[in-house]
Amino acid sequence: MAKAKKHTAPETLLASMLRATTAVARQAASSEDDVIRAVTDEFHHLGLRGTVVLLLPNGHLLFKTHSLGSKIAKALKKLTGIDLTGHEIDPTDVDLFSEIFSTKQAAFSDDSSEVISQLLPSATASLLPRIIKIIGPGNVIFAPLILSDEPIGAITVTAEWLTHVDVPFISALADHVSIALDHVRNRDAIEAALEIQRLRTQVAELLTSDLDLPSIMERVLRLGEEITGADSGAIALLEPDGKTLTFPYSFGVPEAMKKMPPPGQRFNLDLFKRTQSDATRRLQRTSRYPAACG
Repeated sequence: MAKAKKHTAPETLLASMLRATTAVARQAASSEDDVIRAVTDEFHHLGLRGTVVLLLPNGHLLFKTHSLGSKIAKALKKLTGIDLTGHEIDPTDVDLFSEIFSTKQAAFSDDSSEVISQLLPSATASLLPRIIKIIGPGNVIFAPLILSDEPIGAITVTAEWLTHVDVPFISALADHVSIALDHVRNRDAIEAALEIQRLRTQVAELLTSDLDLPSIMERVLRLGEEITGADSGAIALLEPDGKTLTFPYSFGVPEAMKKMPPPGQRFNLDLFKRTQSDATRRLQRTSRYPAACG
């Protein structure tokens, strides 16, 4: 069973967490994951059971890190088969998550067993008493991470000494974590924008160079690979017959796909344009440099 440290004064908890996250966010090479790790490392140092969860594009919550300790995490995984780090849940299945995302305010519960039962799959319901014994009792505070007035995730904190009085402190901590994450994300966005401009400049220089067309196309294609991190790519040309696509410049594309459509089939240009638009939208959602994929 998890052992909680002596009651940490809320002011001490908040000051300690602020120092940890600020120190990381100020580092030029720090990432979003570094900020999140700093939060949960400090939770662990203070003897608190805490997690940081982030909302995914599909609406699910992803558990990024936790401060349960390796022994507890291993025991839970052995019992339930669930690795908490990387675990996804539907926030609508958990009352506290639904509440904090709808109100955008932190919430308190003195029934951690009910919260844990909602966090875990229904198939593990019979294991709940054993899970509670491993984790230990405690009161819970969930606080949303808010950016631009929209939730991006949450922090959860559990300790036996937590009360309603501690909600404002945990809420203030969540606000600070949100600001630190925003700082890192903005810096990454600026760096990505500069990288995109650099690559665009390279393309412009290629197009105005004295290189022959095949050399220019090959180099443009490789720049596209650098931007997107793709495993394959091609520049397709529509033949004069208006029915056939060829791929004179490509990498990682199977030979069978370098001529479309296959013999005996008619090329559907409208379908190709729709497919191209769908592929571009998917690439913009997943690329490190979405603005360069338009």
